[in-house]
Amino acid sequence: TPPSMFKAPSYTIIAIVVSVLLFVIVYMKRDMMKTTWGVLFDKAVAICDAAGLGIFTIVGIRTALEAGYTQRFLLLFVALVTGIGGGLIRDILAMSKPYVLTKHIYALACLAGAACYIIILPYVGDLTGTIISASLVIIIRLLAMHYRWNLPRVKGKIDV
Repeated sequence: TPPSMFKAPSYTIIAIVVSVLLFVIVYMKRDMMKTTWGVLFDKAVAICDAAGLGIFTIVGIRTALEAGYTQRFLLLFVALVTGIGGGLIRDILAMSKPYVLTKHIYALACLAGAACYIIILPYVGDLTGTIISASLVIIIRLLAMHYRWNLPRVKGKIDV
């Protein structure tokens, strides 16, 4: 079946309209981005990004389960790809280094939420599992941004 965006394009249309409006506002009010409003805007975008990460992570794993897949590794992988995919595309289109490769715990938050969902689903049901697991992703992301948590990096250049 085609993806939902093709069956009910209203979500896609809303996303495009909001994106264009935000672009126009930010473009016309560039000086505003250097004030307190800009800081608040950046925080709002970060919170929305964390929420999107949590929601898409769980949507991905639920979609795989509804399709009949039960292998845990596959479920985790689908959740990860679904969760980080949108941000990855966003960063590539914005011509910036993908956030998932550079900044605060991102993919790990997806994996934690997906693992949580797999573990608690049989005990709490779908709705509660969704809320708890998506919230876990969001909380991990927000804490990672606030405290600047990062995974360890290898120093220097690696030849492969």
